[in-house]
Amino acid sequence: MYIIFFAIAFLPEQAAAYLDPFTGSLLLQGLIAGAVAVLYFVKKKWQQICKLLGFESASDDLEDLIEKKDSNKKEESENKNSNSAKDSDNETNDKKD
Repeated sequence: MYIIFFAIAFLPEQAAAYLDPFTGSLLLQGLIAGAVAVLYFVKKKWQQICKLLGFESASDDLEDLIEKKDSNKKEESENKNSNSAKDSDNETNDKKD
């Protein structure tokens, strides 16, 4: 109680300080980074708990889907490359005839 009284009594009425744009953006960036760190920590702990209890986590399913999608893209690009090679061979044979 006495601390609050002395703090109010001896503090100036107007503070000669301000937050410039850099300071405000730095504080905002710190808050966002802290929130992301907390969310990441919670996610990792949740995955550890799920593994401990024997549940599959949703991220494992997502990783499987991403791997399948990547392998499908590789197969498609290989098929396109082989088809384009065949087409160029056919064009070369047509020019010879």
